[in-house]
Amino acid sequence: SPAVQEKAAWPELVGKTPEEARAQILLDKPNANVVVLEHHD
Repeated sequence: SPAVQEKAAWPELVGKTPEEARAQILLDKPNANVVVLEHHD
């Protein structure tokens, strides 16, 4: 049987707040090291 690939991208989080995005990533991948970077337009 094929190995289950760990989730590594969250395109659905575009437009969310950093807090919302971080919470969702940690739900999907509890061992993730989530780093929030500032974005300047």
